[in-house]
Amino acid sequence: MKRLLIFALVGGVTLWFWQFLSYAIVNLHEPASRYTPMQDEILAALAPFALEPGQYYLGQPSPEEVASGGWDASKYQGKPWAVLHWEPLKDSNMVMPIVRSILICILTAGLFYALMRRLRNPSPLNGVTAGVGVGLIGYFFIPYSDFIWYETPGIVAHLIDAVVPWSLVGLLAGRMAEREHG
Repeated sequence: MKRLLIFALVGGVTLWFWQFLSYAIVNLHEPASRYTPMQDEILAALAPFALEPGQYYLGQPSPEEVASGGWDASKYQGKPWAVLHWEPLKDSNMVMPIVRSILICILTAGLFYALMRRLRNPSPLNGVTAGVGVGLIGYFFIPYSDFIWYETPGIVAHLIDAVVPWSLVGLLAGRMAEREHG
């Protein structure tokens, strides 16, 4: 249990630090959060609609049209579309998101190490293989699936995030699990 907790902390901090590098320092995810000098005008134009907080896919038929079967897909073909994430009030408090993020990274690393300890022959190479496998499973299931349907920007950054930190965490987990198995 002691090794699991130690690895959860070390691996979790490694994953969290990679996220900090990827999103803030290196800014690999810039294509998914681009700046437009028209932001004030766009936000001012959206505000009067009093949308509920949430994410909206614009350029699709209404639920009633879909339910009745009376919608024509060609009506939307070749026209603009958007995915809008709307929050009426910006909360700039970063303390709780940082705390939640690091806790999730620690939990994720702990779960990964618990799996690594169950390998018959843990080794650094098996750890890297397992780490990249876990990273790619997460990548294919979430960001790449979204990319297929919504052409979400930053897909290469997500692939890098799936491979680089999970290779390192896998290497560390494999080495530690190998020592534990003796």
